[in-house]
Amino acid sequence: MGARARMPRDSTTRTPSMRVVGFALVAVTVSGAWLAAALNATSDHLSEAHACVLSAVHQERRALSQACNAALSERVVKEPYDGSALAALALAAGAGGDRPAAVALAKQAIAVDGANRLALRQLFADSLASGDFRLAAECLDRLLRTAPELGSQLAFDVAQGLDQPALRTALAQRLQHQPPWDGDFIRRLSNSARIDDIAALLVAAADDRSGRPDVAWTPAMLRLLRAGRVEELRTYFARAAVMDAARPGELVRDAEFRREPETVGLGWELGKGPGARVRYLRDIGGVDGGLQLESDLFSAQSSLASQVLLAPRGRLDVEIVARSAGSGSDGDFFVSLRCQRGASLGKQPITAGKSSWLATKASFDVPADCPVQTLAIVARNSDIRSSASLEIDRISARSVTRDGGN
Repeated sequence: MGARARMPRDSTTRTPSMRVVGFALVAVTVSGAWLAAALNATSDHLSEAHACVLSAVHQERRALSQACNAALSERVVKEPYDGSALAALALAAGAGGDRPAAVALAKQAIAVDGANRLALRQLFADSLASGDFRLAAECLDRLLRTAPELGSQLAFDVAQGLDQPALRTALAQRLQHQPPWDGDFIRRLSNSARIDDIAALLVAAADDRSGRPDVAWTPAMLRLLRAGRVEELRTYFARAAVMDAARPGELVRDAEFRREPETVGLGWELGKGPGARVRYLRDIGGVDGGLQLESDLFSAQSSLASQVLLAPRGRLDVEIVARSAGSGSDGDFFVSLRCQRGASLGKQPITAGKSSWLATKASFDVPADCPVQTLAIVARNSDIRSSASLEIDRISARSVTRDGGN
């Protein structure tokens, strides 16, 4: 967190005014049970403060009494490192409208107890309201690490201000560090924030990614897909370091099957149906990269491997580098392209090298009304059960005729 604020000399003797601040009340509602236990554990002088906090939860005038403030002040004077007492005193100051004292006391409480959720919750709410979004992001990080059960409420709070670019930037920068809470938080945020704000946050995240695996952003991507917000997704993938820098214009994510599926947002979906087996070559003692497909050519299968593409209108060139894995023949496997809404754009058989890699090239025409496509590897259907296998080194796709970006 930033520089620690010193507690003002007279902050422990101020009498709160009669104005109740809404954010403070929210903080108590979330953490009241925790605070009750903490207050009871500090000293007898805090029993009155405990009653005052409960009154504040119910917005009672008693919460603004001088007796409550005096009990907390006495405890802080005797025990300046009592984070619970400092947090409760910060709440009293905030409820009385003394924001500078409330912020200073909350920071002091966090300085002595970095996991003090009442103080963190107050400081988080205050920093959101005042526009100190870097501090809000730091408080959010600490809260989600120490009190993950607050995730839904915190995501809702962030969603209310996500239309502000500075908040999106601060949040994207915090998420760049891959905190342990990122997946759950982004999922909740994607469900509660406005679609325009989610789109803008995703683009902001792309600007600050530095190659970070993007799977945590999958809920946001899927929401944009469902809403037809393809341009923002294209911008995200064009900016984010998720493609192969050595092959500019590549539309396939993890073209060489080198990354774990769970680390790639909108990555490869591998078939698991009867009569088929799909494995990464590294999982069967092979090199790091490549995919092995096996099919009995008889059981019903939709696809063995597939991935969503966002190719613009025009010609899409696809290349599959493959070789035989010991059984079957050319034409047992096909590469196909289909619009997300169901219209087939064609398929072409894959020619496999017998002992070395061989490239199969296919071209598809993508119409303007097909902004989202599914690229898939499928096996041919046969009336007789047999065995066919194929190893794929790489699948690449590039748009030749561009229309409005990648």
